[in-house]
Formats: sequence, C-alpha cells, structure tokens
Amino acid sequence: MKKLFIVLIIMFISLSAQDMIVRVYADWHDLVRIDPKYNFDIAAGKSSEWFDIVVDHHDLSQITASGLPFEVTVSSLEYQKELVRGTYLSYAQINDSLRHLATNYPVICKFDSLPIRTYENRWIYGVKISDNVSIEENEPGFSIDGCHHSREWATPQAVLFFADSMLRSYASVPEIAEIINTTQIFCFPLINVDGYVYDYPGQLSWRKNREPFGGGIGADPNRNYGGSINGEIAGYWGAADEGQVSHNPATSSQIFCGQSAFSGDEIHAYTTYIRQHKITTGFSLHSYGEQVMWAWGYKAQGTSDSLLYNQKGIYMASLMQRLSGGGTYTPGQSYSNPYPTCGNTRDWVYGYNKYVAGLSALFYGSEIGTAFYQPQGDLDNISRQVFKAAKYLSGFADSLILVAEGFVPPSSIYALGSVGQNFTIGWYAYNTYDNHPVRWELVELSNSGVITDNLESGTTRWILEGFTLSTTQSHSSSHSFFSGNTSNMNTAVRTAHPYIVQAGDSLTFWCWHNLETNYDVAVAEISVNTKEWFCLADRYNGNSSGWIKKAISLTGWVGQSVYFRFRAMSDESQNNGGFYVDDIYPVNYFNTVSTVSSNITDTLYQFTDHPVGQYYFYVRGNNNACGWGDFSQLEQVDVIVGINESPEPFKVTGKPSLIIQPNPSVDHTEIILNNFAIHGDRTASLAIYDVSGRIIQKLQVQLDDHGSGSMTWSGQDKQGRAVPSGIYFVMINTDSVQVVEQIIMSR
Repeated sequence: MKKLFIVLIIMFISLSAQDMIVRVYADWHDLVRIDPKYNFDIAAGKSSEWFDIVVDHHDLSQITASGLPFEVTVSSLEYQKELVRGTYLSYAQINDSLRHLATNYPVICKFDSLPIRTYENRWIYGVKISDNVSIEENEPGFSIDGCHHSREWATPQAVLFFADSMLRSYASVPEIAEIINTTQIFCFPLINVDGYVYDYPGQLSWRKNREPFGGGIGADPNRNYGGSINGEIAGYWGAADEGQVSHNPATSSQIFCGQSAFSGDEIHAYTTYIRQHKITTGFSLHSYGEQVMWAWGYKAQGTSDSLLYNQKGIYMASLMQRLSGGGTYTPGQSYSNPYPTCGNTRDWVYGYNKYVAGLSALFYGSEIGTAFYQPQGDLDNISRQVFKAAKYLSGFADSLILVAEGFVPPSSIYALGSVGQNFTIGWYAYNTYDNHPVRWELVELSNSGVITDNLESGTTRWILEGFTLSTTQSHSSSHSFFSGNTSNMNTAVRTAHPYIVQAGDSLTFWCWHNLETNYDVAVAEISVNTKEWFCLADRYNGNSSGWIKKAISLTGWVGQSVYFRFRAMSDESQNNGGFYVDDIYPVNYFNTVSTVSSNITDTLYQFTDHPVGQYYFYVRGNNNACGWGDFSQLEQVDVIVGINESPEPFKVTGKPSLIIQPNPSVDHTEIILNNFAIHGDRTASLAIYDVSGRIIQKLQVQLDDHGSGSMTWSGQDKQGRAVPSGIYFVMINTDSVQVVEQIIMSR
C-alpha cells in the first residue's frame, strides 16, 4: 500500500508539472543519500529532525530512492502562492510605504537607498531612523533587512512593521525614544529586489538574484558574502564542504555562491553601506522555520563571543511565539539551526566588524513563519514577534561595547618620505573607543627582494595553509604548489611578506588544474590585512589541459601593500587532479625584519641617529580582550644625511567624520570635516561622485590645527551646471583614512 501511495504522488507531480514541498525526516548529513552534492532546494529545516525540500518529479524520485522517510506538506507551491498574492505589497508599493514613513516622520526618519543599483538597474530603498536623522553620528548602527531570497514574502512586511512601530512609538514610549536617541537604525525590506520583482508576479518559487553567469541565471545572495573573515580558510566565501554552498552556476542550483565574493550587486551595495555607517548589530530576516540563529554558520564551534550570542539569542527567541501556539522560536548557532552555510550575512557582518574594523558586534538572523507564501491572516502576528526581538536587539546596540570588544584594527602610518637620522613615526588608530588598545608594536623591515618565485628555493616566502610543495607537476624546474585533491577540501597558500603595488603591475603565474567542472574551484586572491580577501579575476575550474599563464592587472591596488593568496575548495564525492601553481610574480621578501618595540603606549615613536638607508615600517595594536590585531600598511621611509626632521604630524582626538547639512539639500549644502590629519599645507581634497561613480566636482578645504574645516558646495558640477536631483557621494582621502558620505539633492 505504501509503495502504491508513493507511485501515485510521483504520477501526480509528473502530470501537474508543479513544485511541491516534501518533508524528509533525517539529519543534515543523511541527505547525501538523496544527492552527495546537496543539489536540492532546501526550504526549511529543524536540525536532526526534518528538512523541507522543494521538489519536482525528478527530485521526488531521488528522495524515494534514498530510503529516507518523507511526507508531502505542500502539494502545490503555485497554488499556495496564488492564494495570497494580492495580499502582499509589490516592489513599488514597498517603496511608497518607505516614502510615506519619511514624509510622516521627517524629524526622525529619512528615505534612503543603498549606494549601488542592482543588475537590473533598480535601487534598493530603505529608511534611516535617528534623532538626528540628517547627520551621521558616532553612534552604533542597527540594521534590519528582509528578502535576501526572493520567495520569502513575509520578510519585507515584517521590516516595514518594525519601522512603522518604532516611529509611531517615539513620542509616547520612553524605551523606544531612548533607542532612537542613542542608535542609528537602518531598515531595508528588500535586499534581493530583482529576484522579488521576478518572483512576485507569477514565477514559481524563485530564490536567487537575477545576475547571469556561466550559462545560468542567479546566485544565492546569502551565500555571496565574504565569509567569516577570522583567518580560518574554511569560513571564507566559497567553502563547499558539508553542502554549505555550490559552485554550479546552473539555474537549478539553488545555493550557487556567485562568481566571487560580493559579486552580486545587491551584496556589494549592502556591504558597502554597512562599512560606511558603522552597522555592528542587526537582524536579517528569512522564511521559514521559526528560528533565531547566529554565527558561526560554517562550523560547530562558536565565536569568541559565543556566551553573549547564546544569552541574547535565546532571550530573543523566547520573545517570539510560534504561530501554532506550540511555544517559542528555536534558538541556536546557524551551523545546526537549521544547517551549515558559508558566505552568509551573519558571519560576514560579525567577522568584518570584529576582525577588520575593530568594533563590537553581534548580528542575528531569523527564519520567520511557517511558509514562503504565508496566509495574510498570519502576517500581523509574525511581524509582532519580529518586532519584539528586533526592539530588544536594537536597544542592546548602545551597550554592546561594554561586553564584546573587537580586535585592534590596522592603523595608518603618517607618510614621511625622506627624513634625517632623527625622526618621528606616528600613526592614526581607528575606533579606539570600541577596541581600547593598550600597547603597540612597531616593526622595521629592510633589504627586500622582489622575484618571480619558481619555488625551487623552498617555502620561506610563503605561509602554507593546506597547500604543499610538490614535484608531481611543475612549469619550470621541478617544484610547484599543490592544493590537494580530496573531498570537502579547503586549502590555501599566501605570501609571507607584503608587497607595495607599483603602477603597471600585474600578478602573473602559471597554473595547471583538473577540477570537477562547476563543483571544485580555485581562486587567486588579494588582501591588505590578511583577514579580508578579494578574488582577482577568474575562478579556476575544469581541466586546463596543461600549464596556462595568467596575468591579472593590479591597477586598483597601486600604492597599497598587499598579500597574495591561492585557495582551493571542493565538495563531496568526485575528486580530480587538483590545482597547481608555479612561477609567481611579484613575490616580496624582507631579509631583515626587526621589532623596534612591542610596548609602545603612545601612537608615535622617536628615532635618534638611525642608520642611513631605505626602510619600511608597519605597526599593530594590542588590547586586553583579543591580543594582537593585524599589521598596518607598509610605510616607506628613506633615511638620508642632511635632512631636517620632518615635523611631527599634528594629533587629532576623535574619529574622522564628514557632516553634510542640510541633507537633503535644495541647492547649497555645507560639508564639515572633523578630526582629519593632513600633512603639508593641511589642505584636504574632496571629490563628489554621482551614483555611476563619475566625478562631477573636486573641492578643497583648509583645516585648522585640530583637523577641522568646512566649505559650501553649491550643487554644481565642474562646468558650473546645477546637478539634477538624486543621490551623490562626497569622499575625502588623506594619508590615513578614507571617508564617504551621501548627499541627496532634492530640487
């Protein structure tokens, strides 16, 4: 009888050609019995109990063949969608709702957008809520976002409900007034705008964005972030072990992680915005499953702040009642609540702030509700549960610094150039209020040598993280680096010393690869701090059919000291020959490296009678909570005879900031600079860009002894023409820092 029932189900799906949801009762690792590459569409899950899978007749045949117990929970996703379509807001209606909030509460709410358009040329809109909404204050930032996945329709509604409830309550609820007065709140209901617009009118359960690559359409935005950025290669973008992501760009591949980290325009836009606005705490909404989850997603071991994550996450979950009345949301680390992921929002926001920006951070996610296309009658209840947890977390943002601390981020050494034998090195330290540095280590490097490394002299210039020195394959002589070729592999090799990129430089190397097409991948990467890595050009996939030469321009990195890395990732099952690399240029090495001091308590160090010659310096900071942070960029100093000591750079006491007022502006707006350290004549150069990245105006501001100054922009371009209404960006670059702020012209 049971076999007959299964046959009838398969016949029904074949005839109807509609997707359905099947609940499979199994542990995550048991799902390899369905497909060893986890090439199926997971809708929701509960660790070690069940997983809901979106299936067609072919998928159901695989589930049946696996022998795992299952049942059909939704017989037609299309029918479920049609029942509720008219009760949800379209993209245009969501944007109108955001505009109405800004119009109704202009003192504390501002209509805003992420700084980059999507692949299909749409803006990702949101609102900022703050007591000084037109000013970028030095306050913690809290964000709440929805709809990374197109079909998760309830999430934008919940974000709008949160924004509306906070704004309505500001004048009458002291607790909410206190949150808004001390925290900058950013609400973005639709991150995956293109996918939502595609899914909303009539497509069937679309998950990804709409960017084409490799013959397929779309990448999973919540697998496209840079990863954990904590130094563990298993946590970086693209790690494909345990079914965390797929490198298969086929349209049917639901967890394709994209061509490279941040390759999706919506993720590039959101991460840029987060960097610009000091967003350290937040709540990213998905559906469905009624869960609250937190980092890490790529491994079972928790973060260094796991006790705090657990405490706050469990409490948030206890505030959120299930629709069925069967208790509250399930809390847990997202590795097992519901399943392993890599390149998700939670890991990246926490990792970037903790390890790169030196900020206190906690970032949570939630799987809300019980369906993709939730009945309209459930939305108010679900949104109220989200509001309770999000209000609590946003209220905690201001006190986060007291209980969670970031690493000391890389400082910026003030440029010196040529100096006499008596000179002072000084540096600017970032976000010290959050990371509390107690001492500094200054290192001097000299006698460098830049070569094309054929690897015949060993691995002194490299740090191996799973790669090995091999004689199996080589382009020249007898040695090369080899990635390995095992299942669930994450290996890397990187340069030991940084290299200062010169104009016209390219990273060149020879590589040989035989990698399972669209599943196992190798990449070349670049970093300025050894924590955050960016892919350079192509991913390496398939069979190269011999050694091939690669030359990748480094134009965008000129003047920066960088590290290079080669990394390989594989999934379960099929293993081919792996990835080899040889004859790599430029590879730098300093033959003399000496620690000047590891116990400097000020942000400067004075040299007396220093030997003549060319030297490089970098510095790093230490705090009691985390130990040593990462080294700064290299700063070249030429010590010669007969030069008076360069004047000590004037010191500033706070974080550099740009203030734009009024903003939005009808014509003229004042640009105010505070706490910028500028050498020479102390003139700061500003550039104003339009949304396409084109420079429309260049300006200069004279700074006082405290690094402050101001000027007025008339809203004109370089030809003296009034710029049209829209969003613009003002950027200041100094020797020590880059700051970007948004200007809205509303004519």
